[in-house]
Amino acid sequence: MQTYFIYWLIYSFIGWILETVYCSIPAKKFVERGFLHGPLVPIYGFGAMTILFVLDPFLDNPLLVFILGIILTSALEYITSYIMEKAFDMRWWDYSKRKFNINGRVCLRNSLMFGALSVILVVWVHPTIIVEVSKLSLSTQHWVMIIAGSIIIVDFVITLVSTLNLKKYLKELKDIKDEISTIVDNLEEKQIKRRDELTARYDAVKNKLKFSERRILRSFPTSKSIKFPEHLDELKKSMFKRK
Repeated sequence: MQTYFIYWLIYSFIGWILETVYCSIPAKKFVERGFLHGPLVPIYGFGAMTILFVLDPFLDNPLLVFILGIILTSALEYITSYIMEKAFDMRWWDYSKRKFNINGRVCLRNSLMFGALSVILVVWVHPTIIVEVSKLSLSTQHWVMIIAGSIIIVDFVITLVSTLNLKKYLKELKDIKDEISTIVDNLEEKQIKRRDELTARYDAVKNKLKFSERRILRSFPTSKSIKFPEHLDELKKSMFKRK
């Protein structure tokens, strides 16, 4: 089991490198990627392991690996997008503006790239990984799994809390904005004072973001809130303005 975990760890790290390079080059600056704080993109690890297990009978046929790789990785990306959206009320990536997309969750360009990566994985990368990992003793592999797994679990919990905090902040911003809108046309002194208090509180909430929460928004700059889209945009603007 520890050997497969190390494979997953390696491919999650490779995925982080690919995502970072892919996004940093057009941006002409370093762009943080990944849901976790650490340099891992788990969906790449799961995608690689899915390819290796499911396509094992077809590994000698690169064309079939390419076609089936497109199908498997696209399905995984679509399902991941759907689950994360339902869990956090956030659309973390959106390909709606790209040609040949399905509900903005997957697009043809990315699917073709994943198909090509599937071939590279089974023909060149994984055979090398097998050799290198086999050089590690079972005891070493065990401790790598224990230590790395513990760090990843802590990272995931911190990230989960930060993501839920974002959701809480967005709801708080909406509640404040709704109350402001109900009194904005009323000129009574007491309500004007309440409006000013709410405005100050609204600005304070926008400045609440901690490092972990800002990192999530930097990692997913095109993310959209399902319930609070306007307020997420304001959070992003406030964050990048301070930066």
